[in-house]
Amino acid sequence: MLSKTAKGEKNMQATLRGNKVIVEFDLKEVDEDILSLLTSIEISKKSQATEEDIYKLSKEIKAKWWKENKDRFINENSLG
Repeated sequence: MLSKTAKGEKNMQATLRGNKVIVEFDLKEVDEDILSLLTSIEISKKSQATEEDIYKLSKEIKAKWWKENKDRFINENSLG
């Protein structure tokens, strides 16, 4: 896989070496979301959490977020 800029210059290159993919790109072109995604994937591979553990954690996070933010939405809607 190889992408090119409008000028035809390479801005990313992926190379297959054995059972690995090596991705190279210019630091000016990097998207922080991509790096976060790759980091998350790597961390999750090391996790011993079960699907149930992850589901429970997700529910806890959502409940906490709603508790901290519900007034913003309820008050916003009541202004009408």
